[in-house]
Amino acid sequence: MNAAVQRLLEKWGSDVTDVYPDGTRRTVRAVFVPSHSVSWQNMRRVVRDHGEIPTGQMFYAGPADVDLTAADRLEFDGGSYLPRRWERILLAGEALYGWGLATPLGEEPCENLLTP
Repeated sequence: MNAAVQRLLEKWGSDVTDVYPDGTRRTVRAVFVPSHSVSWQNMRRVVRDHGEIPTGQMFYAGPADVDLTAADRLEFDGGSYLPRRWERILLAGEALYGWGLATPLGEEPCENLLTP
């Protein structure tokens, strides 16, 4: 991973634990924040009464050497999340970071969308 991206994740990221089917756990520094679709259809539903944020997907940006397609779940701040999408971002053939989406476990709207 690019050293500049690694420094950004170390400074601004949070601890996110990737849990794999064999029980292996790996904690990495990553950005893990709520993601909202900003479209005309849902603009009035982005923030509900009293500042409540609707349940939705979480955006993950972390080390490029993590493979979320193999992870069973992510753990962050006391919650568990199901990985939904994962891609590596390449620049000049170098993997800079990986990004993905996850939904809270128990609130999955459909089957896991990851493909190995």
